Amino acid sequence: MSRLRALIWCIPQYDSAYSISGLIGIYTICIPMFLVIGLGMPTGLGLSIDLSMISLTGITLLLIMTFIISILIVFIRLRIPRLLFAGIASVFIVISLALFHSSISYWGAAILSFILILIGFLVGTSIYMIIKPLHRRLFQYSYISISMVLFLFTVLWIYELLPSPSLKHVSGVKLEVEGQTIEANIPSEMGAYSSKFLTYGSGMDRYREEFGKDVDVITSTVDGSALIKRWSWIRELFWGFDQTKLPLNGRVWLPKGEGPFPLVLILHGNHLMEDFSDEGYAYLGELLASRGFITVSLDENFINYSVWSGGLSNDMKLRSWVMLQHIEEIRELNGQIDNPLSSKVDMNRIALIGHSRGGQAAVLAAENKDIHNDIKAIVALAPTDRQVDKQYLKLNNVNYLVIQGSQDADVSSFTGDRQYERTSLTDDEIFIFKTSLYIEGANHGQFNTDWGIMDLSLPTGLLLNKRDILDGDNQRQIAQTYIAAFLETTLMKTSTYLPMFKDYKKAIDWLPQTTYRSRYEDSNFIRISDYEEDQNIRTTSINNGSIVAVKMNEWKEEMVKDRQDSSKHNRSVHLSWTNQQGSYELRLPNHQSMIQLNSESLFAFSLANITDQSNMDITIELETTDGVKIHNLLSNFQRIPPAIHTQFTKETFLDIAVRKGRYGSSTEPIFQTYIISLKEFANGHRTFSYRDIQSIRFLFHYHQDGSILLDDIGFYEHKF
Repeated sequence: MSRLRALIWCIPQYDSAYSISGLIGIYTICIPMFLVIGLGMPTGLGLSIDLSMISLTGITLLLIMTFIISILIVFIRLRIPRLLFAGIASVFIVISLALFHSSISYWGAAILSFILILIGFLVGTSIYMIIKPLHRRLFQYSYISISMVLFLFTVLWIYELLPSPSLKHVSGVKLEVEGQTIEANIPSEMGAYSSKFLTYGSGMDRYREEFGKDVDVITSTVDGSALIKRWSWIRELFWGFDQTKLPLNGRVWLPKGEGPFPLVLILHGNHLMEDFSDEGYAYLGELLASRGFITVSLDENFINYSVWSGGLSNDMKLRSWVMLQHIEEIRELNGQIDNPLSSKVDMNRIALIGHSRGGQAAVLAAENKDIHNDIKAIVALAPTDRQVDKQYLKLNNVNYLVIQGSQDADVSSFTGDRQYERTSLTDDEIFIFKTSLYIEGANHGQFNTDWGIMDLSLPTGLLLNKRDILDGDNQRQIAQTYIAAFLETTLMKTSTYLPMFKDYKKAIDWLPQTTYRSRYEDSNFIRISDYEEDQNIRTTSINNGSIVAVKMNEWKEEMVKDRQDSSKHNRSVHLSWTNQQGSYELRLPNHQSMIQLNSESLFAFSLANITDQSNMDITIELETTDGVKIHNLLSNFQRIPPAIHTQFTKETFLDIAVRKGRYGSSTEPIFQTYIISLKEFANGHRTFSYRDIQSIRFLFHYHQDGSILLDDIGFYEHKF
């Protein structure tokens, strides 16, 4: 014991007032860091308890580690400021581990920890110099000034108050969008129905009275133990139940009227389970109910990740299965008497909306054979796309809408585009379509009013670039516009809003100002070439067709890659040209028996500009069997926009500091579908026979360089 006391007395032997003040500065600057960490680690006990507990734990841990490391330094007889170096080592270890746990790479966490320590040391010693001035005033003033400027710069940088270049609109040109908006009521405006809000649930919820003592309709619990075996004691302690008694809780917006009304279920994604997610879709529930849809936001927070209890294995299957249990519970309530849902629900017209993992779970639910025919539409907001049972999900003959933002720092690649590609429309007897919308500036969290602007948990979320993110209300207005129009088209069987899905410019007056990309395909599409049939660059998808290219620098069929260089489950043709007039031609077989083209027919293809050129243009030429040719600039119908670049973090070099290569390239190929009326294309040409088209040529202008991806070339026999 005396030996230990002697070691303790020796600890501060080489520490001066300056080193101690520097250490105090380092410790002090750690306090807001611990508060930020506490915000990202909710316990459910309340914010003040969370912040106090994490801060006290962090400071206590630092003090203990500083003491232990100081003893070790004394023991090995290093003649250095022991408290200072022990404190620096302790802070470096604790903060680096916290940052690494929050998705920062090892080296990124180390650099950020070093910067934090440096700022704390400079601020601490500067304050000491102010309290006790030095004789060398010039050095003192310079030191204090530099320290304060660095500290102020850091604060301003965190809050994005400093001028900084952005990759947004990297070409420096914003394309003018011209289009004639559909003559109809605005989908994002409230409809003709008044509505009632109610809840159904177990009546036993510990944290929300609307699912507890104030619940309107009591529902049964379900046993999910067949899908999930491990349910930690911490999770059970928090919720008060295990996997054998999962509640069916839902927030319902019910239109007032006789009904029956179509049913729309909304499922949240994987957020911190202690920060409940199901309230964040009221903006959709209220709107859709006013337009005649019974809308339910599902509570599956008990499946979500927790810092304290971890995540659940097999969670995607569980999310989807619980969603199906909600449908069956609502079916039972609909068949009963004396409850608010009695005979109100049209169980043959169901749509599923999912956000993030909820978007993928909705697709998995639609694969269920017992209910597949009742699910008419799926909406996926920034969905994930992971394998389930070592296979990617396929969707068949269900209307599908996927919406993704370019500034999504969580699902940073457009993975919903892959599900779009794996959605097949094979039923010739019913009209089905799939469509996508890519929004420049939209992020992941703002589709939910409670998730907010920060797509990554704290403290990593502080590094994210927020200056290029759309206003949250604007982002949700876009979602409201497209979702309401999509559901009225698919569940109400109206065609009023259909044109906006094939051309977003038809809704441009209803949408906030930003850049959009949209894709469209329906069950009437006649495919000439989608590049999936083989790897031969000279063959078409339609039998007996052929392809010829002239003066192209690059001509190859390849798998489309996302920003992480992963497959997008789609093949396209990659065409590049330089200062020469090249062409790409698809020669059709004698197709009159297969395709009946006329003046009401439409020509369609998808194109992605993978350069920053904002003035790119191409000429399209159609030729008939008797040699008549007509051509038009694509810009006469719609411009070719440049690639969209995204900077996810405040500085581009920080993008690579985030772990697991989350961000990769600043851009990825985003296709735009072009649908052109043959009648408008011909522009009154008297000798052009639509039914005799034998060749489609894309002509690339000699005065331009360019590189594009081309896909899904074909026709629609009749106008929409």
